[in-house]
Amino acid sequence: MSIFKKKENVKESIVLTRIFVSAVFILHFIYFAFYNKYHLAYQEQIQLFRYDCEYFKEFLLKPGGISEYAGTFLMQFYLFPTIGAFIVTFLAIALFFLSKNILKKSNINSLLWHLIPVLFVTILQSDYVFYASYTIGFLISLSFYIIYLQLNNNYIRIIFFIFSIIFVYVIAGEFVILTITLILFYEFFNTQNKFMFLLVFISVALIISAHFILKNPLYLLPPDYLWLKPLIIYGNTFTRVSMLIMLAYFPVLLLLGKIWQLMFKGRQVQILMNLRLFITGLLIIISCSFLIFFYVYDYKTELLLGIDNNIQKEKWENVLKISAKAPGLNQLAVYLTNIALYKSGKLGDEMFHYNQIGTQGLFPGWGGEASPFFGNEVLYHLGYINEAHRWAFEAMVSKGQVPRLLKRLAITSIINGNYETARKFLNVLKKTLFYRKWALHYINLISNPDKTYEDEEIREKRHFLINSDFFANVNDYEGELIKLLENHPDNRMAFEYLMSSYLLRKDLLNFARNIYRLKELNYKEIPVHYEEALLMSGLTKLIPEGYSIRESTLQTFNNYIITYSTYTGTPDKLQEILFSRFGKTYFYYYQFR
Repeated sequence: MSIFKKKENVKESIVLTRIFVSAVFILHFIYFAFYNKYHLAYQEQIQLFRYDCEYFKEFLLKPGGISEYAGTFLMQFYLFPTIGAFIVTFLAIALFFLSKNILKKSNINSLLWHLIPVLFVTILQSDYVFYASYTIGFLISLSFYIIYLQLNNNYIRIIFFIFSIIFVYVIAGEFVILTITLILFYEFFNTQNKFMFLLVFISVALIISAHFILKNPLYLLPPDYLWLKPLIIYGNTFTRVSMLIMLAYFPVLLLLGKIWQLMFKGRQVQILMNLRLFITGLLIIISCSFLIFFYVYDYKTELLLGIDNNIQKEKWENVLKISAKAPGLNQLAVYLTNIALYKSGKLGDEMFHYNQIGTQGLFPGWGGEASPFFGNEVLYHLGYINEAHRWAFEAMVSKGQVPRLLKRLAITSIINGNYETARKFLNVLKKTLFYRKWALHYINLISNPDKTYEDEEIREKRHFLINSDFFANVNDYEGELIKLLENHPDNRMAFEYLMSSYLLRKDLLNFARNIYRLKELNYKEIPVHYEEALLMSGLTKLIPEGYSIRESTLQTFNNYIITYSTYTGTPDKLQEILFSRFGKTYFYYYQFR
């Protein structure tokens, strides 16, 4: 009876374990598929996997290049959020099984200890600077340690050790440190023959020496090459600490496991899953999920990357929906939102419904690595093609050949009629999986230049090509916009950006002086914020013939004046009440922003 009951308990434990583990990885998939999808999509946008031998050879020129190549291969599929979430979850599952096998060899059979590495990888993957190649390098390092544990013959172990360390160094780079550490721990604590440990130690010393002797002739690495780059990861402090803890996890746990066995005479750290433990474990995992969601999950960056992702797809309404949720005054978010406002026809009517930070919200400025990368976007839509091409090229110098920059450089070259230059960029994209079709379309166009005029986007941008020379000045965007309008008075975006710049600088005199352009550009009515600015300036006499201010705007202005007058005597309440009633008007921005 007791044997039967014991078998039933074991069977129940197996079922509960499977349910528990399945629940963990379902939550893991949901987290990345719905809450971190733009983090993954951004990673796809800052790398480009090409199917050619020369590209593969580039990865052979540095230690760990093979795992980086494999990671880049997987990251190309992040273009599709669901597939990206599946990939990172699959890697997490692989880590779980490796963890289980390693700890089992040290008589640690508690399920929660097996899942902790998965928790740390989830934390790390939540930061967009942590790539799949790092997880792959980690998995390779652990895999070779598991293989090493299977070998019983000392001489075979030594040969395999030397071979595997060299092999892991070549394919996984600095993650070889983890493999070496685990093997040294194993030999020190588990073999009776200390000569074996000494032999392993000497082998390690020789391999480290070989690295410093051969790194330049073998890999031609520059003197300042940071070998430990993925280990000293360029993330926030929490990410860097998590990376170091994850790398130290197995050596420390194996050490503690050995101490446990010495103290309790070889007794296993084993906890069978039962209903009570299942509920307890589930509560722990849910608690960890909340901790990740509230302390690790970067909501603001996810929103920003979501805005950028939808800008790339020209889903302007989606941009505005996400931007409405974005807290704070992030310059990049404001800048991209203003592009979406114009493209959706709402810049003049709803600009102040969203966060604004002055003229910096129209142009990101040149300083910083991110500026050319994102900044070429507004220049392209303005029809300022040469400058958009220059910014995209500068960004490619720092970021490398990435999809969005290659596409921008190709299309601007075609617009300018530089077909051979465009062909170079298109030939790179042609060697990819997901941009090949786009590249072949434009290669076909430039093979017959007359066909380029059939492309609506090219035709529109060519119409706004500059026909008089002037120097680009990144410190005088208003001057640039005026020059664009002098070249093409029908450049509606240049006009709206110029007027928006005047509004943001509160230069109502120059704003009013340019209001006549409404008629030249065939506006049906005056945009709401323009009406509000004209009322604030008192220059309504400059309104062109055939236009008038809406009755609703006049009523809002009168209500603003009355409310302002009513609460002038209570300044502590004045701004709060005006914001609650008129926070989306230019009246409020002009006086309080």
